[in-house]
Amino acid sequence: MNPEPESPKKPEDAAMAGSESNGGGSSSEDSDSRSLLQSQLHPYTVTLVAKWGKERLELPCLPPNTTIAEVKEMLAERTNVLPKRQKLVGLSTLSGSRVTDGLELSCLKPRSKSKGARAAAARAAGTAAAAAGTGTGTGTGTGTAASSPATATATATTTQVPSVLHSFLLVGTPEKDIFVDPGDRDQRHLPEVVDDFGLDFGAGSEQWLAHVATGQNLRRFTESTAVSIMHAPRRGKPLLVLDLDHTLLDFSRKSLERAGSNSGSGSSNNSSNSSNHLGGTASTTAEAIERMKRPYMDDFLARAYLCYDMVVWSQTSWRWLETKLIELGMLANPRYRFCFVLDKTSMFAVTSTARSGRTIQHYVKPLQIIWNKFPSAWGAHNTVHLDDLSRNFALNPANGLKVTAFYRKKQGSRRDAELLGLATYLEKLAREVDDFGKVEMGDWQDVVAGKKDLSDTIKKETGKPP
Repeated sequence: MNPEPESPKKPEDAAMAGSESNGGGSSSEDSDSRSLLQSQLHPYTVTLVAKWGKERLELPCLPPNTTIAEVKEMLAERTNVLPKRQKLVGLSTLSGSRVTDGLELSCLKPRSKSKGARAAAARAAGTAAAAAGTGTGTGTGTGTAASSPATATATATTTQVPSVLHSFLLVGTPEKDIFVDPGDRDQRHLPEVVDDFGLDFGAGSEQWLAHVATGQNLRRFTESTAVSIMHAPRRGKPLLVLDLDHTLLDFSRKSLERAGSNSGSGSSNNSSNSSNHLGGTASTTAEAIERMKRPYMDDFLARAYLCYDMVVWSQTSWRWLETKLIELGMLANPRYRFCFVLDKTSMFAVTSTARSGRTIQHYVKPLQIIWNKFPSAWGAHNTVHLDDLSRNFALNPANGLKVTAFYRKKQGSRRDAELLGLATYLEKLAREVDDFGKVEMGDWQDVVAGKKDLSDTIKKETGKPP
């Protein structure tokens, strides 16, 4: 019976086996031999620099055959962010293909600043190949292949192995701080879509409000919507429900990727963007983040927090919502806090009638869900819903305050000062009005400009201002 063939050995395994057959030796000599061997097998190393929030994480001197999956495991040990929750923003491949967990670091495209390192790596590769050829010759040399451990030690300590640098943005939340992703919940318990096609009244009418407040669908929806409290409601504070996209910010993943690939510096992100009037192209991640914020966003939130409890409700998926809040520093800002965050799974579809008479199906943010969850804290009398889309107010039009949509690429966007006026209006509203539902909030700009007094915008019993 023929013996089974041996499995092929990796070059490093074969080389190490050869070194072990030469006899024993001290542990330090073995370590030096291994160092020399690694420099021959891998003529360069890879250094990774990750920016995670305000931290700078460095993984130095990695072999180029290290995989992205292995890198994520290393990062998990440093950050407690599970590999499955990590996003490495700013890495690209030489071939232009997608960066996957099985990809080796040697396949990554170095930054332009790493040209010298790439050239050095190429020279080192040629030197290592030549050294390997000399060491494995046919015996015509003078004993080079059988050099002593001392010679190997001297060579290892004097060889300078070049390193290629890759910098990127690490996105992810430690497991202890993670929210429960509504998308991961049992699909049988997700809220039903409310359909009002068979109803005789339109969304936003008193009849519709009464229906959604007491209807079976909304009750079941309220029960199935889990609220993860980050900061408990404060006694006596009214509620400010905030939309994100184009109300407070204009997020761009590609801008973060470009900035992450252009800069490996750990430039910090200021907690306030009150002087954010940047021009040109963002060269760092911090600049890219500031550009995404509407001017005075942090100042606005800090002023609003003094008068209101705040909740974020965004019409986006949970993972992107989490990314936006973390990368823009909104969950760790010491000047303001959010009670909780809701995503698109807490919205349902209704059909409204446009001014043209055309019926339109769209999603809404039913404030009644929050009021049902916190009946002793908030209700229609002390809630303001800030959004750039009036259709999101369809079920609670009296509580909606519409703002102009913000687009960072729009000409003059950095001169936008709307949030400053809104902060003034909201402060005045909290001080002077007991029932927000009686105020015509569409007149907020006239109130801030002094054209109207806030008391002049209080509706009469007919539902119209005097």
